[in-house]
This record gives sequence, C-alpha cells and structure tokens, in this order.
Amino acid sequence: MIAGYYGSGSFAPYSAQAQDLFLETRWDLDDDKWFLRATEKSLGVLVSASAIVSMELYDPGNGTQGTTTNPAGDGNEARGT
Repeated sequence: MIAGYYGSGSFAPYSAQAQDLFLETRWDLDDDKWFLRATEKSLGVLVSASAIVSMELYDPGNGTQGTTTNPAGDGNEARGT
C-alpha cells in the first residue's frame, strides 16, 4: 500500500499510453493504515499503472482529528485520526 499527497506538484496523465501516477509527497501510515505524517525528505513517489489495483481518495480538509500541515506548503492540510 502506498499513501501520498496529490497536489499541484503531482501528475496524472490523460492518455491510454501513459498511465503512471506521480504523487508529490509520500506519506507514512500508522498501524491502522491511516495517514500518519509526510515521509521525511520525500521528493514524491512514482506509482506504476500496472501496480495499481484500486485507489481511495480523501479531501484533506474533511478530517476531524490530528491536523498535519501539508508539506507542499500550499495552505492545504491533511487530517486523520
């Protein structure tokens, strides 16, 4: 399982030939597989389309506990329990 932040520095192509996904920041997960913190010194993560089985997307502004400032510095926050 890979967790990451998709922001303005991320990239998802729109063609059948290029399907890999670049997440601008990788995130560490806790024991419950929930967002814990941005991986230290992360420069992003490239996810091969062939490795993707499914994806879950979350709005970083809809959490209720454990606010963590987004490492992208764009004012958004990632929240989790």
